[in-house]
Amino acid sequence: MKKIVIFLCIGIYATMNAVAAPYVFDQKVIQDIYRFKQELYLLPESTDYKKFIDNFLSKEECKELPPQELYTVRNIAAVERLNFLDSTENQKGNYYILDSRYHESSEFMKSEKNLSEWFLVSFADVESRLINYAAGGEMYRISMEAKSFYEKALRQNKKFSYGYIGYASWLFFAPAVAGGGYDAALKQFGKAIKNADTDFDIYIALIYRSQVYYKMGKSVECKKDLKTAHDIYGTEKLTDTVRVKNEKGKSLFE
Repeated sequence: MKKIVIFLCIGIYATMNAVAAPYVFDQKVIQDIYRFKQELYLLPESTDYKKFIDNFLSKEECKELPPQELYTVRNIAAVERLNFLDSTENQKGNYYILDSRYHESSEFMKSEKNLSEWFLVSFADVESRLINYAAGGEMYRISMEAKSFYEKALRQNKKFSYGYIGYASWLFFAPAVAGGGYDAALKQFGKAIKNADTDFDIYIALIYRSQVYYKMGKSVECKKDLKTAHDIYGTEKLTDTVRVKNEKGKSLFE
């Protein structure tokens, strides 16, 4: 009887301390995210990007997604909106979009602990952009929280290319005292390329990594990454935009 009680206690303790398996995303949602991002990045420069993004979010299949997928898609779309629209043109509106995504995701996380690496990285990406609108202690808190979500996502899935891209971008801007820097960013972009399942992840990782090389003064490596990225999608124009900015003494992120 005593042994049975001991085993029961051990079983209850193990159950209480068990780590829930990460939420598994529907593969169709992941495919839709990649299709959206690829089409967005290959659109002609004359395209109304805002309209394209809004149309994507208004599709019935987006409206009917489970909460975690829905918030992830909204987070990704919000970040891409800032990537493609002039971030200095409507500061208040941009802040409102990011702040809305931040609070919506934060509230969801209070009730849902079983989080996918996709959700974690999408939320960390929102926080990484929100840093630009914060100051002092709040900026530091949001920045370090974003870092923790990137790291948690990559612990859950060590082959998550999209996560490595986000984390590498965070490291690119972070000071050395927080673990950031160009060398750290290069390492993570390398992992993104190595573990990529899609051409799009390789394409973005190469372009972003080229800008790390640019900031390090490594023009040969920079140009090589841009050419390799362009060769993936022969009709894309982003690499041309990056080259022009580099020639004017600025990186893509400036």
